[in-house]
Amino acid sequence: MKVGIATRNPSKVRAVEEVFKIVFENVRIFPLDADSGVPAQPKEEQILQGAINRARAALEGNDFGVGIEGGVVEINGKMCNTAYCVIMDKTGRYSIGSQPIFELPEIFKKEIMTGKEFGTVADEYFKTKNIKHEGGSIKILSKGMISRDDMLKDAVKCALVPWISKEIYNLDK
Repeated sequence: MKVGIATRNPSKVRAVEEVFKIVFENVRIFPLDADSGVPAQPKEEQILQGAINRARAALEGNDFGVGIEGGVVEINGKMCNTAYCVIMDKTGRYSIGSQPIFELPEIFKKEIMTGKEFGTVADEYFKTKNIKHEGGSIKILSKGMISRDDMLKDAVKCALVPWISKEIYNLDK
């Protein structure tokens, strides 16, 4: 099975590879660069659209295309981080999963509202480089209890549910 993923971000590639190999045999992952078609710091519905666009771009020549897009949503006045995973098959059918949502510190919210990307804000605050390619800001904020890889794997697992239970989701046709 050939699975394209529209990113070269190591955390996202690892998550897709690890989860797909739990569910399917003979999985080969093909990372590629693709534009999400949404702003660098997607907000609200732009997150899902970015994941859909990436999955579609990753599909060419593969059995499945996977797009993962992270961004921020506002819930009751609190800015939160999340990511959506979209898994698309050759017919264009797709499924959606998400990672757990966590609240961002108010100081991050202020910076993001000025147009800065969350990863850049986190790198500046924590004095890190490319934190989103490693354990993520959640690893620092949770004092090591949660890693970005774990959260991304949850998103991929949730997006795979319809493909695991094809008969219930009418994907076996």
